Amino acid sequence: VFQNSNGVVMGTLVRIWVNFQNGNSINDSVGVSSVTDNGTGDFTVNFSNAFSDNDYAWSCAGGRANNQGAIIAVQDTANMATDSFIFTTRNTSNNKEDFTHTCFLCTR
Repeated sequence: VFQNSNGVVMGTLVRIWVNFQNGNSINDSVGVSSVTDNGTGDFTVNFSNAFSDNDYAWSCAGGRANNQGAIIAVQDTANMATDSFIFTTRNTSNNKEDFTHTCFLCTR
């Protein structure tokens, strides 16, 4: 947490991030206990410590080999959990696919 000289919170660092590839092989992470591979292009990122609520900000990105396009499709944000996040990765033909690299982060 960043505070000014009066102790007022001015911002926070990213609390959770993960870079994984080809399913759920984690390259590196902070605040992530595991990534669950729910099937092709369907993942759950499990947080080491739960948020107090589900009003966190999140972002996902993915990359495929040979400069092919990539799309991240988020599932059911109405039911975002405090201790995990579920999302799908889809190729430009809208088919679920495990990407070469997938990144997820969130902050609160």
